[in-house]
Amino acid sequence: MNIMHEIETASNLIELAFGKFKTNDEEILGALTSLELLKVDNNDIEKVKALLSNFVFDESDSMIPMLKFKVKSVRGLYINIYRAKFCFKDQKLKCDSPEGIAIYHRARLPGRSHAKEVLVGYLHKNIQKTLISHLNMHKLLVKKYNDVSEIPTLRNFLPIYENILRNKNPKTVHKIINLLKGKFEPFLDYRMDLITSGDLIDFVTSQQRSRTAIEIQNNESQFVVKHSTLKEWICTIRVAIEAASVYANLFTPCKTLYCKALKFRGSEIKPRYINDDTLSHLIISLKKRDDSKLKNKNTECMFSDYLTPLMLLLLETGLRPMYALSLKWSDIDFKENIINIRPTQGKIKKHQACKLTNELALVLAEWKKHTIHNRTGNWVFPSPQNNSLHLTSYKTTFTTFRKEYGLDLVMYETRHTFATLITKVYKNLQTTKEALHHADIRTTTRYSSALKEDLIKAADQTSEHNSFFSNYKGGSANVNTASY
Repeated sequence: MNIMHEIETASNLIELAFGKFKTNDEEILGALTSLELLKVDNNDIEKVKALLSNFVFDESDSMIPMLKFKVKSVRGLYINIYRAKFCFKDQKLKCDSPEGIAIYHRARLPGRSHAKEVLVGYLHKNIQKTLISHLNMHKLLVKKYNDVSEIPTLRNFLPIYENILRNKNPKTVHKIINLLKGKFEPFLDYRMDLITSGDLIDFVTSQQRSRTAIEIQNNESQFVVKHSTLKEWICTIRVAIEAASVYANLFTPCKTLYCKALKFRGSEIKPRYINDDTLSHLIISLKKRDDSKLKNKNTECMFSDYLTPLMLLLLETGLRPMYALSLKWSDIDFKENIINIRPTQGKIKKHQACKLTNELALVLAEWKKHTIHNRTGNWVFPSPQNNSLHLTSYKTTFTTFRKEYGLDLVMYETRHTFATLITKVYKNLQTTKEALHHADIRTTTRYSSALKEDLIKAADQTSEHNSFFSNYKGGSANVNTASY
């Protein structure tokens, strides 16, 4: 990183404003690839121009006394340019004082819970050396403090975390560890308890990209990757921090790690649900897959593996896949027709319950005949490798099935489909929210008597109308949601 180059880039931006922006907007976008102009949306070119113009033309009533640029290549590094120290001559920015441009570094010092902004120095010929010296000194302070602490840094915790992950799911270990090393390299020497929401928000900001006017008009993503990918990265580092807190037993993860700024809702994208034709194709394809895999095999269960019962369960309940995978047989009350959902580190923080429909009861009873349940264990979906653990990933199996049978869908669409169907049945969004166990609904009962009659009625009507399992057994699927 060359700080003089970044200062020159910032100066060029200001000179463009002095020239009334007689240039292509692409030049402004190019300058903003390495710098971020604070207090304005960098994707909105007109707002960027307005801010720069207010800084340059001091006769304006809304004159800006200072511009602050964030250097994207160095975490926490800022360039401050002060209007009072500059004049403009011959379309050039002239500095009347060496204090016209200041370099600041914002970082959290060892042992401090909050970051502090420190002046590195003003513009002079040795500012590059001064900056490098400052950054190196900060790294040494962090390292020295970490060396005497029992709480590990991210770098030191990764080998431990690798062993923890290997016991859970050996297939995903290298992917997770490599993601943490590659994407969160600036955090490697931070103690696990000192990685805060501010750090993660800075990381998210670094993934933003400059969009053209057409891209903004088309509402294209402001990030260099998909919302789902960025969400996966943030979730991965959060889970690692939580694992470190359990391992070290010396700190509690910051609650703000789950703040609104770190939620990726992708509001511009409408939730997808499985339409009638695709539902029919899905049910028939699941039946064909099981018949093919069970051909010439003597088995009591009509399911070849977990995929069919898992998808039917998701369609019948609208559960998030992670909660379905972690179900135990002891969570299912066949007498009261209730499925109890235990609170986890996910979105559900209190005990919840959902209706066990007659269709789903038949599915689970059939699935329990599978030989995988002959071994001792309480998981509804046990891991094929280790029966004492539950299944954690269905990606490979589901992707293979989806491609083989030409299905354009993702597993989470089962939840959106359930929400759509139950809304059509009962025509009440409040009931739908309760059925989906959203956080703003307080009906967090774990017993059948506490389930509202309208929710039970809606769930039964949805199941009776769909008859997913009945259609599955018959080898056909006459799905028709249009008649609701």
